[in-house]
Amino acid sequence: MSDSPARKIQRLEFLNTDTKSCKCGETIERLEKIISDLTEQVSSSRVETKEALEKVVDEVRTLKAEQKVMEKKIEILVEASSEQTASIKGMTKDHGQMQKLACQFPIQTVDDLIEVNSNINIANRELYIHAIKNLILNGGILKNLKNILANEVVLAYNVDGVQRKASLRKDDNFFGVMIDAITAVGGIGPAEEQLRKALQLQKKRYFKNSCCLKAIKEQTPIE
Repeated sequence: MSDSPARKIQRLEFLNTDTKSCKCGETIERLEKIISDLTEQVSSSRVETKEALEKVVDEVRTLKAEQKVMEKKIEILVEASSEQTASIKGMTKDHGQMQKLACQFPIQTVDDLIEVNSNINIANRELYIHAIKNLILNGGILKNLKNILANEVVLAYNVDGVQRKASLRKDDNFFGVMIDAITAVGGIGPAEEQLRKALQLQKKRYFKNSCCLKAIKEQTPIE
């Protein structure tokens, strides 16, 4: 059965009363505010997150820069250490070679001088100069030629090969290192003149000592 007009009017009044009491507008406003607050929070969170990320990126960049500086310092230290190690090894090697060369002096015979002359080359020339320089350092070549050449060699040579003597100049490798060593030590006059004088002085000392020994022997009574 269909509703009577009176029942329909009653139902409409009820619906109108229920609609007025639900306050949908206020609810919507509250929802809109909640949504707005959430939006602001999300937006603020994004800003904070962005700032935090930017800070992290800056720190990473700083760390990378510091790492590069540290790597460069380590590279420099390693290179310096390698150079120092090589230098020490070189010095140790040179010291050993100089000790070996020093054992060749004084040169005892003409054959020994010829051998030394043939052994001198570009690679070891400075070592020979240094070795000779150390042997004549205190007093120069005039007093210390005996540390380089024994009397037998001195008696057989002079600088230019005159008066039936061998020429020291012809043993050019040895003569060259001698001149350079004398120059390095210093002294009065050119190195070559110092060498000439040193050869003459050592010969004079030899003959003087020989004469003294001969005189002593002659004065000694034979039993």
